[in-house]
Amino acid sequence: MINKTKNLIMILIGLGLFLPVLSYGTSPTLTVNKLVRNVNSNTFYLDSVSANPSETVSFSIQIRAGDTPLQNLVVKDTLPPKINYLGNLKIDGVNALGDIISGITISNLPANQTTTITFDAKIGEASQFNLGQNNLINSVLVYNNLSAQTDTAKVVVTKTTGGPATSVSTGLTNNLFLDSFFLPLTITLAIIWAFKSHIIRFEEWLDTRKRIYREYRARKLLQMKIAKIKMEEFLRKIK
Repeated sequence: MINKTKNLIMILIGLGLFLPVLSYGTSPTLTVNKLVRNVNSNTFYLDSVSANPSETVSFSIQIRAGDTPLQNLVVKDTLPPKINYLGNLKIDGVNALGDIISGITISNLPANQTTTITFDAKIGEASQFNLGQNNLINSVLVYNNLSAQTDTAKVVVTKTTGGPATSVSTGLTNNLFLDSFFLPLTITLAIIWAFKSHIIRFEEWLDTRKRIYREYRARKLLQMKIAKIKMEEFLRKIK
């Protein structure tokens, strides 16, 4: 039985299959740490951050090699729905080409060294979220032909019923003293001054309104009398 097991292991090694089976997802030669920070709130990189709709977040992927160097590492990030990739991809602080969503390759990572990949993303609009807290999980997969590791970071998006806070208008100038005391007093004094200066001649205005009303009343009475006369003539004709 022991000989059969040894033979099976030798066959797997010869086919290049045994080592990946042992190391995939569990290899100590590769560690991955996924973090996120809220750009708008200027937080630190954390495992989880809070955010509002339409804010910007930055993700960090820290990859460390163990006692042996790593070659041809593929780094592929998966954004959850309602978070959109913005770009600003950097490797160890230097702008980099490629698409982290499709996957980028790190050709060589020396033993006991760490490389850090960062990029920005934007949270969707408020209309995309339910009221209350919405948990969005972002994951990354780092692998080569010998090993693989994954990690996640969480963004907690909170949607409130009232939406963003807005200022409440208190009047014309949004100044309580001016709107409630100074402006009404100024307007009242201006009206009094206008009357005294005969700029506004109230009596003349009132007489004009009375004359217009009398003319209107007279026209209505005349129309009623004419209508009455016509009705009486009509009734006499049909008798």
